Amino acid sequence: MQFENFVERVKPYHLFLIALVLSGLCAAFRLLPVDDVYARYAPASEAFAIGDWRYAFHPRFGVYYTSFAGVLVWLFHCSGVVACQITSVLLFAASVFPLHALFRKIWGARTAFWGTVCYVFCSHLLRYAGEGMRDNGKTLALAMIALALVSMQKDAHWEDVFLLAAGGALLTVIRGEGFMIAIICGVTAIFFLKDWKKSLAGILLFCTFIAPQCLYNHYTIGYFVPELRHGYYLHKMGVPAASHAIIKFQEPTR
Repeated sequence: MQFENFVERVKPYHLFLIALVLSGLCAAFRLLPVDDVYARYAPASEAFAIGDWRYAFHPRFGVYYTSFAGVLVWLFHCSGVVACQITSVLLFAASVFPLHALFRKIWGARTAFWGTVCYVFCSHLLRYAGEGMRDNGKTLALAMIALALVSMQKDAHWEDVFLLAAGGALLTVIRGEGFMIAIICGVTAIFFLKDWKKSLAGILLFCTFIAPQCLYNHYTIGYFVPELRHGYYLHKMGVPAASHAIIKFQEPTR
């Protein structure tokens, strides 16, 4: 009985603070950054901070991650590596809120507590946060999508529509392969909504969120797609790229 009272008293923001501390310690004691951070995200973030837009973005990893990290570099005058670590730590800790809400909605307070505790102490995800990788954004995005879909089964509210659109967009811009998952979940949600206004609003929100990344890729590789690999697939299918593209896909030489 006492433990049940303890579980009820533990709020998501308590677990958020614990996640923040644990992932922050992992970042603080990470001596050498991983290749992706050191060679890609960190230099791009530093380029964003000084306004060197040629190197601030890339069709492979988009515009949002390095933009947020670049703002941190500009505000706190830290290195790009530290800014990426802070960004990843925040993504890891923020995932606590939708995960806790999802577990509680499906299984109740006790499972929500233990499920979120298991997440907070997951060494693999803590390592991602300490390294400054983008991958923790996938957890946040998938938790947001799952929470929205579960909530829509009973009574779809506008906040569920926003949560689904934002989660799908985050999954798309964080990892290119997340685009198809976002589309499948969006189509599934239409059957739950049964309201063309909310369905249309969700589609427009999703398109608005991913539009900056698609516009950048249209400018650089000539395809209005969320990620470089999508453009490559269109190229292999024979779809011509825009003539103004800076990066041209080349056929491999034999």
